[in-house]
Amino acid sequence: MRLRNNWPVNGIEAVAGQAPSPANANTGGLDVNGKVPVGQWYEIRAFAPAGTVLNPVNTLAVNAYAYNAASKGANPSSPTVGGNDGIVYFDDFTITVTPKSSALGKVVDNLGNPVAGAYVGVMTSADGLAGDNLLTSPFVYSDDQGNFTLFQATDGDVKVGAWAPVRPGATGFLPNYGNLVGIATLTTSAAPTTRTSITAVKAGVVSVGSTGNAGGSNDADVPKSADNSLFTRWTSAGGPNADVSITYDMGSVKTVDQIEIYWEAATPDVYQVEANTVLGTPNTVMDVTAFAQTLGITGLNITPFNEGAFHLIRLPAPVSARYIVIHPTVYGTFQNYSIIEMRALSAAATVPALTRTDAATVLRIAGGLATSTPADLFKYDLNGDGRINVPDAVAITKQAP
Repeated sequence: MRLRNNWPVNGIEAVAGQAPSPANANTGGLDVNGKVPVGQWYEIRAFAPAGTVLNPVNTLAVNAYAYNAASKGANPSSPTVGGNDGIVYFDDFTITVTPKSSALGKVVDNLGNPVAGAYVGVMTSADGLAGDNLLTSPFVYSDDQGNFTLFQATDGDVKVGAWAPVRPGATGFLPNYGNLVGIATLTTSAAPTTRTSITAVKAGVVSVGSTGNAGGSNDADVPKSADNSLFTRWTSAGGPNADVSITYDMGSVKTVDQIEIYWEAATPDVYQVEANTVLGTPNTVMDVTAFAQTLGITGLNITPFNEGAFHLIRLPAPVSARYIVIHPTVYGTFQNYSIIEMRALSAAATVPALTRTDAATVLRIAGGLATSTPADLFKYDLNGDGRINVPDAVAITKQAP
């Protein structure tokens, strides 16, 4: 069976008795050997690439055909009829998607400036916990003015998150603090007229330098996934061993309201996250019960690894925690797990209110008259370019009392 249209390129193929096509987003329904079942129903599934702006008023033309192995002919990538005894069953159909509701929004930073290129998506609940706390696909991007239009199937309130991974002059994760994140409730309707602002602010990373272990599964590498670097990672020992707990010790109790996990391609299908003050005391803050590989933000391509999903978990309320425990229980595509980076963040660690005295300090640093510290960079780098310079002084002056 093959599902084919202009996207995904070259379509998706499922062959009974063989491993599923990597292009098929359906990771379930396989037999005990991980193969497409013979003589049974099997689902072919496709998702739009992360960040794709889908026009919901367009139609989607799909060609679907089924064939046996003998009908594939000389070209294994395209079934043919003729010269073989196979039979091809072919059909095409059109899917028309009509938007029923939409909401208008704008992403701005803490100074009110528009944030371009932010990921904007609905906060979904991947668990039975209170609140919709996982930012997930599909997304729209904010434009150069920070504006976006989000389509939904029905009218009503929807919890929307915005995530800006890159600021001017910076790439990937910013070095000393969290990326810009904002959440707001938007009201969708058939003809919206009000544009709601989402203020995206940065939170401090409180987990950098954490020690940890994975129950004997490459324990020495666990700190490499909490060093605020996209060039190191932790990978579990050779499997299969589906049940692993990765424990991060932040050294002291912190206030945590957001947890980010950047999975390598070895993403689990099911996992839980705990945030505890005392190790061994259960306090689950996230329970991803299925399809973790298809959730979150994908396709960032900002690390040297084979990247999986980036999961941004916004806790319904801040918690006090010293230990962050990630507990995968079901494999995804691979029979191991790999985390590029885990970050616990806190709004309590954000930059305090700045004054004109701070602006003067920034000018001295920018002019080479004073030496900066990492704490200064965290405090004064308002535009997120990884430096302390005159534009930061100007921004401080604008907001200072």
